[in-house]
Amino acid sequence: MALKNCLPNIKELRGNNMEKLLLEVVENKGSLEVKDFEQIKETLNTIVEKDYQVPSVIDNTNYVQAKETRAKLNKITKLISDRKTDMRKKALDMVKLAETQLKELASIPDVASEKYDQLIKAFEVELEDNRLKKANAIYTELSSLNTKSVSFERVLEQVGAKWINATTTEKQIRDDMTEFYKKIDDDILMIKSAFPEYYQFVIEYYLAIFNVLEATKQGKHAWEVANKHLEESVPQATQEPILDELEEKITLVFTIKASKSQIGKLNDCINKMGIEVISAKKGE
Repeated sequence: MALKNCLPNIKELRGNNMEKLLLEVVENKGSLEVKDFEQIKETLNTIVEKDYQVPSVIDNTNYVQAKETRAKLNKITKLISDRKTDMRKKALDMVKLAETQLKELASIPDVASEKYDQLIKAFEVELEDNRLKKANAIYTELSSLNTKSVSFERVLEQVGAKWINATTTEKQIRDDMTEFYKKIDDDILMIKSAFPEYYQFVIEYYLAIFNVLEATKQGKHAWEVANKHLEESVPQATQEPILDELEEKITLVFTIKASKSQIGKLNDCINKMGIEVISAKKGE
């Protein structure tokens, strides 16, 4: 139903001027905008200010007229609002239809694109697999440079991110591995020179993370902990008997002459040194 028919007796609103104006708004069909908007806006302002002027006060003399005028203004507002609602519905209907049509059109190249995508991905997987096989072959070829026997997976992790790219040559892969192995050897040589007391600890961490600074921190800490643990678990007084246990045992038979207190001290010393007393008896 046209919005024109939603408003009973437009002429009741106020003569031909308002009727003509509202008909222009309502019957602006086939468009999602108000035709001649600025002109209509100016005319509407003029009519409202002139023919629907708001009084300074409402009392018994103008109460009924004020209510009638308010009703007319409300009808004008409703008419324009209904036109807005109708326009929104038209816009939504147009958008819905356009979306359906455009979606159907987009599906045509999209299906072809999907087929291309599947073929390209399959080729890229094959390409990546072949390049990793070539890189693994180069890894085996350069095994003599890999003095620390770093696994292929670790080499790939450290310097092989770009090897699967189609633009990477076998020479680049070989150069990357060679430089990586040389860096490892140079770093380890430096570590041995800089930390002669605990370089083994640093090297162990370095080969796990390939970061000299971090490996130095962790290696030094591990060395300090190990030394502290050794000092606490092996008292100095027990070190000599432990070493003596490794020597060949001999048997001695001798006679001593000592006081009772001296015998006691000798017994303490024998026990402390871990000397086994086979037999002892008091002489005449």
